Amino acid sequence: MPPPRVPSPEERYALAVKHAALTRNLILHPSTAFRGDKITDPANTPPILAYVTDFQMTTYRKPLIPVLPPDATQTCRALAYPWNYTDPDFMENMDMLKPEHYPSMEDEDLMEKWTDARMRGPFCAILILDKEKQEIFDGPFDFGEDVENAARALMAH
Repeated sequence: MPPPRVPSPEERYALAVKHAALTRNLILHPSTAFRGDKITDPANTPPILAYVTDFQMTTYRKPLIPVLPPDATQTCRALAYPWNYTDPDFMENMDMLKPEHYPSMEDEDLMEKWTDARMRGPFCAILILDKEKQEIFDGPFDFGEDVENAARALMAH
């Protein structure tokens, strides 16, 4: 079996932007509860929203952010978490997203992370878009247009 094709920096960025948008929209959903600064409160959030938000945040943070340049979420608004994305003083530095700043995908661990991120995204989107799949979490949930549009964009990737 041939080795998987190494994704370009542009491909990694494009997928990360879609994951970042979904992550932000889930965190900013009006039913997401917080306990303290930037910490979601699953006990006071509808179960499916808590699960999907945690799953999506884990997908973005663990397998996807490592295939981006260092500090990408701090230097690019499109990749930022909501608290930075909405900060009017956020200072973008798009030079940090030049191809030479991306980690080498020759590292087997990074290729595994990339594959993991690509597999987890559609799973998360299906849970958001397929009301029947939501039955395992006590029935359908209205994620709202912003979350559903971000999930559709991720499915189209």
